[in-house]
Amino acid sequence: LYSTYLQRGHVTLLSASGGVGKSAWSLSVAIDLACGIDHLGAGDSKPRKVLVYNSEDDQDEMLRRAGAYMKFHNFTDAMRQRVRENVTIISGVNGALQFADYKDGAVVIRKKSVELFEQIIRERGIEVAMLDPLVSLHNIPENANSEMNKLIMAIKKVTADCNIATLVSHHDKKNIGNRDVEDASQDDSRGAGAITRRRRSRS
Repeated sequence: LYSTYLQRGHVTLLSASGGVGKSAWSLSVAIDLACGIDHLGAGDSKPRKVLVYNSEDDQDEMLRRAGAYMKFHNFTDAMRQRVRENVTIISGVNGALQFADYKDGAVVIRKKSVELFEQIIRERGIEVAMLDPLVSLHNIPENANSEMNKLIMAIKKVTADCNIATLVSHHDKKNIGNRDVEDASQDDSRGAGAITRRRRSRS
């Protein structure tokens, strides 16, 4: 759906150090996808319905960023209207889509949150979902492999059942940002191996 990054039925992990622009890049991709245009080198496509869920920024901040991106690229009124029609922006500052808890050493999947995620996708005809960042979607110790795997599988199931592409933003380990881009790999991602082994990874 977007170059080699996003594929129907699959979850892609976008992993990088904090503060390098993962959220800005994801929002920019969402806007381009909504219009079926390309400002980031991925190639044009047909307009897509996109969900952007960001738990770190409030709604006003995300709308300001979207407006700045469209102004910088000289979006016409028709293009802006297409964005309004095709992009659903949700702030998760209050944890609306937290999918899993960790209680007494066991993972508890929040079924209501998972069902809400699926409901939004189906009701709005979403083709691409962007979840930012992974750490906000759960309360599980990130280094717990089998426990994190349950969360990953819950996200993958909704992705496959709804036949969408899902992009999840994640943080790299500390000090990884000092390395050259050529040396980056999925092993740089923070936490359990299940986070990267169960997804298509992009660093």
